[in-house]
Amino acid sequence: MTKISRGISFMWIAFLLVLFSFTGANAQESQVPPKWWRVSPLSYPETSELLYHVKLNYSYAKSSGATSKDNHTAKCTFVLRKHRFTNSLIGKLKIRDEKSASDRIVYTDEQGAIPSDDQSGRTPTSYYVEESDVTSKKYKEKKLIDELRIALIGGFYVGPGVIWEMSEKKQIDSKFIYYGGCGYDFSPHKDLAFKLYAAYAKEELEYSDVYEAYVRSFKTPTDYETGTISSDKYYLVQQASWNITAPLTLNQNITYIGDIDRGSRYEWEFNLGLAYQITKYISLNTAYKEELDNLPQYSTSRKRETELTVGFTVNY
Repeated sequence: MTKISRGISFMWIAFLLVLFSFTGANAQESQVPPKWWRVSPLSYPETSELLYHVKLNYSYAKSSGATSKDNHTAKCTFVLRKHRFTNSLIGKLKIRDEKSASDRIVYTDEQGAIPSDDQSGRTPTSYYVEESDVTSKKYKEKKLIDELRIALIGGFYVGPGVIWEMSEKKQIDSKFIYYGGCGYDFSPHKDLAFKLYAAYAKEELEYSDVYEAYVRSFKTPTDYETGTISSDKYYLVQQASWNITAPLTLNQNITYIGDIDRGSRYEWEFNLGLAYQITKYISLNTAYKEELDNLPQYSTSRKRETELTVGFTVNY
């Protein structure tokens, strides 16, 4: 976490220096829209206010079958804006609770159960199904994103950012993505908002010791790599938000990260959700999420995953 701590500290220091280098003497009376974080700071009259927005979200997803999965996800978003400068800090924690059990067939004769390693030649005359003990495993996934945006003209902006994540499921100890690019915010209607962003990124990936041993166990050459893996990436983001009615909002976003040198290595995530506001600060959510990671995978993870979640959000 040392690298990301330094990176985020640098971005926050830069943001605060800019923040206090401006005065609001000539600012107009505040006409900030209620959901200002969804639009460009140049889309409404300038204000000297320091704007902030906090969003806390919890979601739950469950799936059943040979393996039962309970996924709990907590996410916190903190946004600060001063004049043309907007800083977004996002933290995410996901806990996967997976339970699996496999039944086995036990063959019997007049003497009783026949051991699975029996060598005496006993002939089974019947059988029964024995339930095995349930195996439970928990995996943690953490993600931290810090991004600074500087509005230029209209809805155009530039901005650097850093992403850090770890995954016990994928045996990733640490993955850093440092990126910088430009984007465009636009709102064709007061109830619609869109965001587009494209950036060049540098990724540094480190797997766990368990993963390293897993790769070394292969007797033939594979596409798996060990040590610190550095690669050049491109990072694309598209977001949309539609206020269908006063309390009901449809949110959608896609992120795509591709390897510039190895086109077969890429990952993307798609989210589509509905939020229904029940009080000024609280809303209920349901969302569909699908993600694909086309990098070589550890034995406990899957390339493609989908889930349907329910939860709630607190906005302030």
